[in-house]
Amino acid sequence: MKNYIKLAIIALIQLAYVQRSDAQGVSIADDKTPPHPSAMLEVKATNKGLLIPRVDLTDKNDKVTIASPAATLLVYNIASNDKEFPQGPGYYYNANVKNDGDAVWVKLLDSQFNTPWLLGGNNDIDAAIHFVGSTNAADVVFKRGEVEGVRLAQGGAMLATGSAVGGITPAQGAGRRLMWVPAKSFRAGEVTNANWDNANGVKVFCWRVQYSCFR
Repeated sequence: MKNYIKLAIIALIQLAYVQRSDAQGVSIADDKTPPHPSAMLEVKATNKGLLIPRVDLTDKNDKVTIASPAATLLVYNIASNDKEFPQGPGYYYNANVKNDGDAVWVKLLDSQFNTPWLLGGNNDIDAAIHFVGSTNAADVVFKRGEVEGVRLAQGGAMLATGSAVGGITPAQGAGRRLMWVPAKSFRAGEVTNANWDNANGVKVFCWRVQYSCFR
């Protein structure tokens, strides 16, 4: 009976400790120090690392290998399907912010391309390896206000779209420019006065050149 009482007391103490850990955070550490107050989980070690689960995702929208993955879920993707994952194995996270059980697996930045394109510009660009675009056969689309304006398609084709109403001339007055305003005209060259403004320029027109050139 005494042994049972001792076991019950030990169990209660452990339960109290776990509950306190849940409230204050959990520390996994060799030195048994508590976690930082800002952390729910802190792992401390001087000669060991954190091993992330290794999975083999089938494609970027795979929600079968891991059923209903949570948003921001992190895994190490073996990526045996190199057609679906041309960037290769590495750490991937579920970027589906809707958190509705679907998946959008995105690879974390790796050592070869460890700098994102910045809104203020980048100062470490190497034109031999860096580019803006896709690494698969998908078109590259540029939008403004969720409306497509330019599409780079297969074979180097480029499609620019627009509306016959609205729109303004991006730059007016003298200068050297190449402009296309869908509601007005295509303009290329140099003007020395105000001919390139909203009031001037050809309206609706069409021209075609094939396997040739003009000057």
